[in-house]
Amino acid sequence: MRSVPDFTTYKPLSRFFCGEKHSYERDVNDAVRELLDFSSEDAAGVEVRAAEERATGDLIGMAVFYKKRLETVPESDTYADAVYFALLSVTAPYRGRRMPDGVMRIGSFLLCDALAQIEAKWGDPMPHVWGVVHRDNKPSQRILAGHGFWPIGRELEYPVHLRSERLDWARGFSRQTIEAVEMASAS
Repeated sequence: MRSVPDFTTYKPLSRFFCGEKHSYERDVNDAVRELLDFSSEDAAGVEVRAAEERATGDLIGMAVFYKKRLETVPESDTYADAVYFALLSVTAPYRGRRMPDGVMRIGSFLLCDALAQIEAKWGDPMPHVWGVVHRDNKPSQRILAGHGFWPIGRELEYPVHLRSERLDWARGFSRQTIEAVEMASAS
């Protein structure tokens, strides 16, 4: 895993493809392409983490997140310092595959790494973290639910999934996943 500071010129983003069978996959493809059009002002504060195949440099998956107020109750400051997961996606060739250990799911690894980065950058305490997931995207909903996120507004096409502040970044992850993230962050 690595941070991609100048993601607007990161060539693998122009080739990003996570599938097109479902409308939410097409939405993610479009959102990734929109990243390439960010101005330097828009890109300020946006964190992009990329997992790449070591041998080929191919993009395996990515996480994109930044500080953004969750506007559920506009007059409330409860979620003013929240971090928004704009994207968490695995590219089509790697979907359904596992990490080299054969056990860990790539999406779980991406989520764990992103939460560790969020705590390192904005923790003390760990802020609320939120994102939106299409109501038909059951695999993503399961990953988030297993790691402290709960849905708000299930009737919406893209319900909000919220993780409470002060939850340790490693909550719900196996020791093996935590160690893999720590090793990837150190390299």
